[in-house]
Amino acid sequence: MLHKHELIGLEAEVISSTCSNLVGFRGTVVDETKNTVVIEVKDVEKTVPKQGTLFRFHIDGGVDIEGARLLHRPEDRTKRAR
Repeated sequence: MLHKHELIGLEAEVISSTCSNLVGFRGTVVDETKNTVVIEVKDVEKTVPKQGTLFRFHIDGGVDIEGARLLHRPEDRTKRAR
């Protein structure tokens, strides 16, 4: 059910990505768009594409989710049934 959860404020980590330079980034989600998640890492914001990225959100012991499952505007995604 994480795909319905508000992501802003959660701690997130990039587990794998087609952008290899983003792998390992871990910080707080500060923004989200239809296609990206913005993670603040040591006062620097990193924009991470959802497509092609596996995220680990540190909630309930850690939940991994493919970014492709999050590919919607945040306000629409929370309403969708999957």
